Amino acid sequence: MATKEPQRPALPAKKKEQKLDKDAVLETLSSWSDYLIKKGKPIVHVGFIPLIIVLGMTCTEPRPSLAQLLGPM
Repeated sequence: MATKEPQRPALPAKKKEQKLDKDAVLETLSSWSDYLIKKGKPIVHVGFIPLIIVLGMTCTEPRPSLAQLLGPM
């Protein structure tokens, strides 16, 4: 019966390779955050007032109609 040699664990990656992987992750996160900020800013600017109107219609008592919310009196 032949005895099996114990398997050695894989050698850890070199420090230089690990640094490159971290740099790639940081670059990816940076590009995604830039993308989300560029796309999210107009959405927030356009959607803020309608959000306030909808909240005013649904969360207050008595519930006003849309004309009552938008009208001055």
